[in-house]
Amino acid sequence: MIPREVGQRRCMRSILSLVVALLAALAVGLIVTTAAASAASVAETRVGASSVAVGVLVGPPEHVSAGQWLRNEPVRVVVVVATGVAANSESFVYRGVSRSHPGYDDALRGTALPRNISGSTTAEAHNLGSAQALADSPFTSWTRDPAIARRFAGDDGAILRLPTGKPPVSSTWKFEWSPDVWFEQEVLVRGPVYGAGRLPR
Repeated sequence: MIPREVGQRRCMRSILSLVVALLAALAVGLIVTTAAASAASVAETRVGASSVAVGVLVGPPEHVSAGQWLRNEPVRVVVVVATGVAANSESFVYRGVSRSHPGYDDALRGTALPRNISGSTTAEAHNLGSAQALADSPFTSWTRDPAIARRFAGDDGAILRLPTGKPPVSSTWKFEWSPDVWFEQEVLVRGPVYGAGRLPR
């Protein structure tokens, strides 16, 4: 019989190997796509237009989605082509809280409290989810996928929602990057959240 710790290490190595392989495949795809795009003599949009409609300067991102690091990005030019299709201008992250969760009553009031606001658990340790790490965590877990939040809430739980983007200056919380090793589109929120919206059940 394999000891539990050895099995867990093997599982983590397998997951890390898979992530490295996926990143390598994405890098190769990016290189091939970039080379093909630079070979074209005239830039062309998806709808076949060959002239740039608008160039917009974009500064550092104002929000952090799951899978992004918290850091400044260089200013860059982005080509924007209007297609006549209205885009949803607001996106959200969601938190599913089951009725048996210790934070269920708080969730009914639109509140999400980490188990230890001044805890020292890292984003990586929180994401792995050991009981010890979660007990000392300054984070709460959210997801970009409402279906995943529903799964955590169960049939009679609560689902909170926060708009993505830069939190108000007076906020007691901020978004943080998650390694998301469980592929739940996780976004971490550091600090207490008050006044979050709730999805109807």
